[in-house]
Amino acid sequence: MKLPTTNIHLILSPDDVNRIVNALSFYLDYHTNELTLEPDSLEQYKLAFEEDNLGFSEHGSVDRLATHIATAK
Repeated sequence: MKLPTTNIHLILSPDDVNRIVNALSFYLDYHTNELTLEPDSLEQYKLAFEEDNLGFSEHGSVDRLATHIATAK
């Protein structure tokens, strides 16, 4: 079954692109290593996530970026 495609254009800052790359890298690493990560890798992902949210409180920039992408039309 072929699903219809929709082209959506987003304006992303270089920081947003970096957040997306970090998230996808974690997703790929986590799901291709049988849902386990080496402690060093996990620590690096945690540091990247903290840096991606630097300066943001309760609803960080990663959450805002996810909302921006999910609600794009």
